[in-house]
Amino acid sequence: MNPKAIFKKYWIPCIVLIWAAFQLGLSRYDAMNTWKAGGFGMYSDYFPGNHFVWFRIDGNFILARKTKLFHTNSKFERLVQICRTAPNSRNLKKLNDYFKSKAHEDFRVEVRRLNFDARTLTMNSVLVNSYED
Repeated sequence: MNPKAIFKKYWIPCIVLIWAAFQLGLSRYDAMNTWKAGGFGMYSDYFPGNHFVWFRIDGNFILARKTKLFHTNSKFERLVQICRTAPNSRNLKKLNDYFKSKAHEDFRVEVRRLNFDARTLTMNSVLVNSYED
């Protein structure tokens, strides 16, 4: 088929794909907000929803983003964000292994979400998934 005919037929999808690739690049490697200029960059960012990663160490709960490692280690921060976005056992194991290599403690990784009961006006946390060696 003639390239001009293909371009004539599919010029709009081609432009959209080029713009999406351009915006994904700007949002990833520049300071562009992922939701600006059409929002294609939103697919390059984590959406953690209302999940929170906790470490249970000696019966105490520590929020992952409150640890020193979260603020000083970008790989750990990325693993926590991945676990908040997709709290499956594989991702929790990766986070567990990485934290264990840095902290050398016995602990349990838990992903919890907040749950609000409108009838009783109470808020509690619900265990979504957990991992422990």
